Amino acid sequence: MTITIDVEKYIQNISKNVAKVEWTDYLEENYTPIDRTGEAMVLAAIRIAMKKSGNMHKEISGKVRILLKMKGIPTYDFLAKALSRDFIKNVKSSGTTVNSIEILNQ
Repeated sequence: MTITIDVEKYIQNISKNVAKVEWTDYLEENYTPIDRTGEAMVLAAIRIAMKKSGNMHKEISGKVRILLKMKGIPTYDFLAKALSRDFIKNVKSSGTTVNSIEILNQ
């Protein structure tokens, strides 16, 4: 099944309420992949839509830092992986499998 996602819209929605994401669940030491292929595809899409050091990256990074009471700024890699993992978790909970992704707004 092909999933069509508007990655920019997904990231903007998360940016509006970063508390929607269980960020600590996606730390490397806490996480067991549920769909490596799907996560890789979504991760690539997120990295295209959320440019490193771009406005959206900075906005989400600052909000996550405050939410998690972090001393430092969360890394781009962590944010991108957490967003892709959260997306896949939501897709899987709906009973859908990601075989390919069509990216909108590129």
